[in-house]
Amino acid sequence: MIKQSFILKKNKKWVIIDLFDIRPSNGNAAEDARNDWNEIVAPNYVVKNDISTEFQEIDSWQLTAQSVTTSGILKFNVSLITFSCSYGHASILLVNNDFQNILDGPITDFISSLKVVSPQEALAYIKPSNNANVPFANTQLPGSQSQSSINQNNNDNNNASTNNIVSAVSANPYNPPFPTPGEQPVKASIMMDVGWFVEATNDYIQYTKKDIKVIQYFFVAPQNPNSNTPDEDLFWQKYLNQYFSTDTYNKYPNDPYDFLNRIAFASCNAVYRGDGKTYFIAWMVSNYCSYLAITSSEQVYNSYFKHPNELAGMERFNNFPVTTQEIQGKWVSTSFAGAQMYSSITGYYAGMAVATSATSFEFSGNMFNKSTQGATGMVGSMQTFSSETKGTFKVNDYTLVTTEVGSEPDAKEYYCAFKYAKNAKILFLQDKKYSGMTYYLIKK
Repeated sequence: MIKQSFILKKNKKWVIIDLFDIRPSNGNAAEDARNDWNEIVAPNYVVKNDISTEFQEIDSWQLTAQSVTTSGILKFNVSLITFSCSYGHASILLVNNDFQNILDGPITDFISSLKVVSPQEALAYIKPSNNANVPFANTQLPGSQSQSSINQNNNDNNNASTNNIVSAVSANPYNPPFPTPGEQPVKASIMMDVGWFVEATNDYIQYTKKDIKVIQYFFVAPQNPNSNTPDEDLFWQKYLNQYFSTDTYNKYPNDPYDFLNRIAFASCNAVYRGDGKTYFIAWMVSNYCSYLAITSSEQVYNSYFKHPNELAGMERFNNFPVTTQEIQGKWVSTSFAGAQMYSSITGYYAGMAVATSATSFEFSGNMFNKSTQGATGMVGSMQTFSSETKGTFKVNDYTLVTTEVGSEPDAKEYYCAFKYAKNAKILFLQDKKYSGMTYYLIKK
């Protein structure tokens, strides 16, 4: 990747600003930003902290700003700003040791002095050989130092790890012409056998085919105080209305007296505020998630979903293959169940029965360690238990095989998959022989 580098200095504080060339887009702004992060930042800096991400649109460019403070002995502020359009994308990398914000003014002046060409003009800069000039004006501030390359090797860089590289992300092969409200960088993607291309982010899962897009948001709009607004109305009022406009929408004809089986579903033709185009959208709130389908017409939507509940059924594709590299580490889960007990003779309260347990799977190399601890019984007289097994393991996409070390090795097979939730990656394990032995584990 070709770049131009600049250094600004003041009172022993410095910032290195790298301007990278424009290249063809990976499919959308989120994938452009994530792939540039993996290529530019991940190999060179130790990142164990959460990455802050912001989005905005400027002069028809979609901007994704990702920022983090590196880990290790030497700490730096690292920010990657990615400009994306349908033709291509380019990034600006800022690395500094200025934790007192002394250089905020000069940095702002420098960034403001760059002339950003329009996406249409940028098309002329994109070359397959990746030797294009940057789409920013070659502006150098007085007193700054311009270099063709900057040696960034230091103790922190030499200890850089691959822990901050996310799961493999592929460009969407369909790239349907439908927007993604609240678009986020993609963390993992996979093509399912049935033809759905699935993409995971911190805030949603996106399922696409060539003529439809379904987004499963890890979000349910909060209820208004002192009201009982239906969930489908809340999702429109507190989220969708930011992105779409319509005069009216159609709601599912629920039985007004059947509260338990009520379906929170609605649909309409709506104008997307971002591009002024009209789309058919349908949404449903179910199981602590909100689902949104976007397509060209109601006819296309009905060809995929005959009943609203089928929209929520898309969650079954939130399954990503497991690799030996990604499963490494300690994964934990806890469970609790309790019941108030009453005497069948007197009717008096007889106490509370409780069962609680914590299970962990630790994977290191090709070795595993499973540990379970818990307690059962009546409160005040509970019995504790614990167990531990060790051995080797093999994992291949959706199957995990553990072999316990002993005189008679005991092999167990599990269905396994990574599932994504709000800001979380979950390891799902289910014993193939005893399906009741199911675990949802979070990496510790």
